[in-house]
Amino acid sequence: MGFGKLIKEERTVAAYKKTKSKYLGNPVKEVNVDLISLDTLRQIVTPNSEDFFLCNAYELFDEEISKLNKYISNKIIPDFSMFEYFLECYGIYEKE
Repeated sequence: MGFGKLIKEERTVAAYKKTKSKYLGNPVKEVNVDLISLDTLRQIVTPNSEDFFLCNAYELFDEEISKLNKYISNKIIPDFSMFEYFLECYGIYEKE
């Protein structure tokens, strides 16, 4: 079974518990940032040259999170001693 038609892309800020492993596991919290325009997100997070649509994951630090918080009602209160934060993109697909 494969993926159906892409309906939309969803972008979130995901918080992962810090670990010594390279594998981050599942996020402990996610905040949807879809209301922030792609142009604004590209001003906050500098994408790789081949990632115009911010499909890759980008690690976020205090400066980026502070800028994101200006645009969202569900404010992110970072705790960098316990968590790592990433801007992530997921595809939402029709079921086949």
